[in-house]
Amino acid sequence: MNNDFYRILGVNESATKDEIKSAYRNLSKNYHPDVNPSSNAAFVFSLIKEAYDNLYDDKRRLTYDIGRRTTHNTYATWKKETSDQQSYSSGDPITKRISLNKIGKILFANVIKLICLPILLFLVLMDNLFMLLCAITEYIGGALILISIIITATTLYNGDFKDLWMPLLILTIGGVSTKLAFFLSTLISDLRDKFIYYIY
Repeated sequence: MNNDFYRILGVNESATKDEIKSAYRNLSKNYHPDVNPSSNAAFVFSLIKEAYDNLYDDKRRLTYDIGRRTTHNTYATWKKETSDQQSYSSGDPITKRISLNKIGKILFANVIKLICLPILLFLVLMDNLFMLLCAITEYIGGALILISIIITATTLYNGDFKDLWMPLLILTIGGVSTKLAFFLSTLISDLRDKFIYYIY
């Protein structure tokens, strides 16, 4: 079963009986001991004859095909498993290179995290600071509104309309301060969240 009869005759696995006979006759013209004086002609022709006898007979061909496929599949499976074991073994240079790359990436990521830790702490501190500032500006804004109402009422009561710009200025400053504090707080919070997402 070590010899591949199809390769010996030079035909495909789907070859017909006529193709097998034709291949056998052509090879016999070149390798038959009666026409070929070389020392190995008899041996080569015996292989050709064996291949022809096994492939031309339907029952023998079926038996040969079954055994051939079983042997081929077993060998292919063994070769794949052996190749996989060699590829994933600790001594394989490719595996070593992959392992070193993974270790290098892990070390690099940890170094980046360590370097960026002060930045993260600063962002957290600033976020808390601006949240506190937002709370303060809300209280101040409420107080400024109350002051503006008092100034406006006093100005209208005295009939001095030229001083109405003062409460408007106070309200504007209070509103802008509150909006700015909320904007900065939101910006710092977004930066902190993105920093944590991409780095950590």
